[in-house]
Amino acid sequence: MSIHENIQIHRNLILRDNELFHRKNGIGFFHKEIYERIGVPRESNGNEIWLPDETQEVINFLEHGVSVLIEGKFSSGKSALLYGIRSTARNNGYPPYTYFDGHYNSTSVKKIDAQLSWAQINHAWVVWDSLDYLVVSSRQFRKISTTQQMERSNIILSYLEQFIEKGGIVVATSHDPGWFKIHGINHQLQEPFQKLKSKMYHHTVKGRLDTEAERIRFYNLSLPKTYQPAAHILVSTPDNLNFSLLLNECGIEQLQIVTIIDGLKSYAIAKIICLDNHEENKPLLDLLINPKISLEEKWCAIASFVIIKQRVIASETAN
Repeated sequence: MSIHENIQIHRNLILRDNELFHRKNGIGFFHKEIYERIGVPRESNGNEIWLPDETQEVINFLEHGVSVLIEGKFSSGKSALLYGIRSTARNNGYPPYTYFDGHYNSTSVKKIDAQLSWAQINHAWVVWDSLDYLVVSSRQFRKISTTQQMERSNIILSYLEQFIEKGGIVVATSHDPGWFKIHGINHQLQEPFQKLKSKMYHHTVKGRLDTEAERIRFYNLSLPKTYQPAAHILVSTPDNLNFSLLLNECGIEQLQIVTIIDGLKSYAIAKIICLDNHEENKPLLDLLINPKISLEEKWCAIASFVIIKQRVIASETAN
């Protein structure tokens, strides 16, 4: 997602995704006057919002003083929504905000408390990515012990609850209940977690690019320039796919057609095609922009790619 290449500002403070971010503790912030005073470079592009309609839907709640919890499945667009909210806030006269990267689960309570106090004083929104990492029981997602997690998370959850009760606005992300069924939740933290969640509106991320307009925007913004010619076929394929070709020429089974159509309209597959491991994507993208390859061959390649990646997503969700 990065627009700037992590510009060094001061010691551990860098400019990442057009906002000041401390790479040691995972805390970032935006405040227009402060940025201007210390000479933070102006935003190079404030329009790279992949899910604009859904982003605005969440912002409408924040504008009216309602805190929001964005929930969704693995790789469904939760972070994209959070990025869109921050980008919109920076470029459209909204209040300042502070950003917490929840993957930094050993950042001290003292530092978090200080930043929440700054948010309270400056009437800033609190943006928290991966709130669920505070309570997940699997050691896969945390470096600290269960005892340390309980002590730290209890305090942080209480601080966030108090922040909302004092009129503060929080927008955060969390995986859906299915994720917790797989990875578990620290039961001693379940009550304070649910208590905090009860003070927030729950927005379930759509995770879909169902319309042609949504897919056009996503691929035009996300595909590297070299591969922009592939955008047309990726956008149009879900609505124009030749089922007979898939069954007779590509070796696709009848039941897999639904998987292919569904996959081509999912945010997760679009993200993999455009943004993830380019070594995996490059063969497909190279084929799609090759004028010597027939449309039928391209459709077969897309169908096979989607089937494989859908299996990978299902496996990652289960692990």
